[in-house]
Amino acid sequence: MNSKVLAPLSGIVFLALIIGGGLYGGEPPAEHIGLKSANELAAAYATQADRLTVATYLMALGVAVFVYFASVLKTALDSGAAPNQCLSRVAYSGALIFAVGAAIDFSLMVAMIDAAKDKVDPVAIQALSAYWKNDFVPFAIGITLLTSASALSILKYGGLPKWLGWLAALIAVAAVIPEIGSVPIAPFAFPATGIWVLLASVTMAVHAKKAPAAA
Repeated sequence: MNSKVLAPLSGIVFLALIIGGGLYGGEPPAEHIGLKSANELAAAYATQADRLTVATYLMALGVAVFVYFASVLKTALDSGAAPNQCLSRVAYSGALIFAVGAAIDFSLMVAMIDAAKDKVDPVAIQALSAYWKNDFVPFAIGITLLTSASALSILKYGGLPKWLGWLAALIAVAAVIPEIGSVPIAPFAFPATGIWVLLASVTMAVHAKKAPAAA
């Protein structure tokens, strides 16, 4: 199997590392509703320190692989695009913003783990935890740019099947709608983007495998 077929599968590797890391690390203490005091929070981080550390580095590796996927996606979008169109670059920039947001998120997690192990003032850990729980803005911006630009490029120029473009468009719309009535919408954009990455990875790999025979 040549590199042109393997490269698109980087999206699947990204998802495997993110999901695997999340399952191994379990629910972070910051998400535990029952932990009400700073001391309880710090103690929980100290208890889960080893598992959370492994999980964080697995997911960080996954995000690094995601940048490779984004590069492959850009090439696919460029293959059907008009000369000098900017949509593929916007999509790639969205992936980079997402990666930076993930790096910030993981850095905060490492900081909380180390602080708990070093018995730093629990109030400081609680403050970092509050920041960690609300650092979603770079993720939201990245997902919105990635999916909206991909959708526009695919629907206008091709490069990938139209149905992937329409799916990306739906995710982009969902990413900017906080809620409808009392039902939250935006949070579903993140897992939906994961599904889109999976489908795009498989589609690009299949196209790459067929390309030599069609040449």
